[in-house]
Order: sequence, then structure tokens, then C-alpha cells
Amino acid sequence: MLLINEFDSIDKLFFTLVVILVTTNITYNIMTKFGRPIVLGGIIAGIIIQRLNLPTKYFDIHAIAGLGQMGIVMFMMLVGNQLNYKNILIRKRYLPITLINMLVPFVLGFLFARLLVHHNLSWLNGQYQNFYNNDVTNHHLDLMFEIFIGLAVSMTAFPVLSMFLKHTHLINTNIGSLALLCGFVDEVFLWVLLGVVLIFSQQDATIYSLAPIGFIAYLVFIISIAPRIFAYIVPRIKKESTMLSFLIIGCFASAALADFVNLHQIFGGFLFGLILPHNNEMIAKLRKSLFLLINTILLPIYFVETGVAANIVISFNYTTILMIVIFSLIALLGKFGGSFITGKFMGMSNDESTMLGSLLNMRGIIEVVLLNIGLNIGIINDKIYTILLIMAMICTLFASSLSVYLRKKLERAKARE
Repeated sequence: MLLINEFDSIDKLFFTLVVILVTTNITYNIMTKFGRPIVLGGIIAGIIIQRLNLPTKYFDIHAIAGLGQMGIVMFMMLVGNQLNYKNILIRKRYLPITLINMLVPFVLGFLFARLLVHHNLSWLNGQYQNFYNNDVTNHHLDLMFEIFIGLAVSMTAFPVLSMFLKHTHLINTNIGSLALLCGFVDEVFLWVLLGVVLIFSQQDATIYSLAPIGFIAYLVFIISIAPRIFAYIVPRIKKESTMLSFLIIGCFASAALADFVNLHQIFGGFLFGLILPHNNEMIAKLRKSLFLLINTILLPIYFVETGVAANIVISFNYTTILMIVIFSLIALLGKFGGSFITGKFMGMSNDESTMLGSLLNMRGIIEVVLLNIGLNIGIINDKIYTILLIMAMICTLFASSLSVYLRKKLERAKARE
């Protein structure tokens, strides 16, 4: 007998959304009150929901995981479209210096990962759980893991950094400009190297051999051909509804093509936004509306899924705690060390150099994206995923706190002058 009021899959979806949105709104408000990035609130909400152990009859995060993926792909489109790389690259004479901020922690993370692999620690077992390509040697997989760890400890979340600089009115200062340049270089390096890792970590031997061809063809189209097509089409779109459809269809098509050539959907969304016209008023208007929708509904799903995926129980193991401490120190000290060297080259004071280091330790959403990609394709297992996720939260909390303190200290120093 059909029951009209029976709790079905649609009701489960609605109930899951309600739980996620209520929990994330509470944690978001707490993070905002204390001046912390909201991504931390989303991850904490996911950990809380995981510990609640809600019945699967009413709550199933996997049932709406696709919405979270849609949200992060669209968010990366907005990030790419807001990234005015031409203005940043005006300061290209500083590019050799900014490389230090990226290379120091990357090399430290790479070497530490090699040390872990060399000692073949038991908690690393299963890190290549999704790799079954017999044509790929263990040495090859070890190299992918080492590069991934180097990326995880060296990256800066450009979107979080941009929002923090804008909120603290540092975006037009020398430190803010240099931090943006360093963050931009970090992000480009991250996506390029991650793309290489994704290409050479394929399971199917045929796809593996053809991957570079598809990769090059996709980049040639998205960088050389697509911008010319968009430059012709976009000015001729007069209705907001048509422009909105164009943005969504183009974003998802680019994401699908990126995945087809063995990259990742997020990479496709970012590149689509990057090549869109940056001075179109209609796109700028729709960007605000889309950001509100994504930030309110879709991104919380992605963040909560990240928190739920973290096996927080393993943090009570002394080996895991030690690894969290070591990874956090490598990430923090690597960025601070590179920034101190950079600051001295730039003629900055010790406080200003430390300020640059704290800004570049903003991990946030891009770190979450990176870790989820690594977990999904099997480069890391759930233990390493949790360790790196906690490391990212520690770095972001520490960086945001220190940045606020140093900003006030520098303002007081200027006021006395």
C-alpha cells in the first residue's frame, strides 16, 4: 500500500540538508565572531555530525554529495573569474623572490614524505588503495605521494587570502600586494603540478599512454580557442537568464572535459572562470548572486562531507599526533622561513616579514579541495587525509590569529611615527 506521508528518499535529502545548514550556520557564526575563516566552521560541523551518528534512514551525506561537488566547481569558477592575474603580474620582477615561499615548504614536505616511504611505516599501508595499474611501479607511486605531500604543506589558499586581505584593508598595501603575488604563484604551481600528478596516476594503461595528448589538447582549447569564442559570444548576451545559463553550462562542460582528459573537475571550473571576460558588468552582477547561493547552500555540503570523511578517532594515537605536529611545523616554519628570506630581500622589517609568512599560511578551501582529490584518487589514505586536514586547520587558525595581532602592532607602530 502506498503511504502518502511515508519518509522517502526526497524527505531524507531535505532532512540531511536541514541538519547540514543548521549546524554550519552555528559554526559559521562562531568562526565569524572570532574572525576565523568559515571553512573551519564547515569542517568542524562535519566532525560534529559524524560524532552524532544519525540514523541512515533520515540522514545520508552521500545522497547529496553531488551538490557539494557542484558547489566547489562553481566556486572555483568564481575564484578564477575574480583573479585579475594581469594586475598581479605587473609585479613580475618579484617572481623569483616569491618562488622561495613556495619551494622551501615544498622541498621540506617532499623530503619528509620520502623519509616516511623509505622507512615503510605501517600506518602508510593502503595509501595507494585505488591504484591497480600494473604498468606503474611502486617507485612511481611513491613519487606521486611525495609530490602530493609537498603540495599539501606548501600551498596557500588564494581565495581565503584575498578575502582576508580585503576584510583587513591590507589588500592595497605592499605586504598585501606581495602576499597576493605569492598566493597566485602558489596556486598556479599547485594546479599545474597537480595536473601532472593526476595525468600520471591513471589506472588504465591505454588512457595512461594517451593522457598527455588529451591534456595538451584541452589546454590548447581552453587557453587559445575558448577565450576568442567567449569574447565574441559574451558581449552579445543581453538577458541575465541567458548569461546565467551560459555560465553554468560552460562551467560544467569545462569540468567534464577536464575530467575526461584525466585532470579533475575543479581544475576545469577554475580555468573556465579564468578565461571568462573580467570586465563584463552582467557577469559581475551574477557572480555576486551565485556566490551567495554557493556559499550559503552548496559549499557547506562540501565542507561537512570533508569533516565527516575525517576519521578523527585516529588523532588519539600517539604516532598520529606526532605526525600532525611534524606536518604542521613543516608547513608553518617552511612558509615563515621562506617569507623571512623574501622579506629581507624586499627590505621589510621582522614584523612585516612575519606578517607575510602568516598571510601565506592561510590554507582554507583550496587545501580541502587538494586533500579530497588525493583521497578520491587514492594517493593518500584516510589516516594521512585526517592528519593533513588537521594540519590545515591548525595552520589557518594560527595564521589568522597572528595576522590580526601583527596588523594591529604595525598600525600602532605607524601611528607613533
